[in-house]
Amino acid sequence: MAIGNVLARMNHPANDFRAWKFEYDRAEAMRKKAAVTGAEVFQDPFDPNMVAVIHRFPSLEAARAFLGDTALKEAMTKPA
Repeated sequence: MAIGNVLARMNHPANDFRAWKFEYDRAEAMRKKAAVTGAEVFQDPFDPNMVAVIHRFPSLEAARAFLGDTALKEAMTKPA
């Protein structure tokens, strides 16, 4: 069953928010390839090294494929 308009929300630590955001922005092509239709980044006002990311996808299958991608996991483990 295909479900449209899927939203994925992730919390992620970032030792240096500016460095992390720079790398996140550089990964735009990865998000486009994964059919991310919308993306938002929030910095926790009480912990500036914690970010919340919201990605929108056209289907549950697209979200699962992106979130299970080894390239994404590698990118998230880069020191930032």
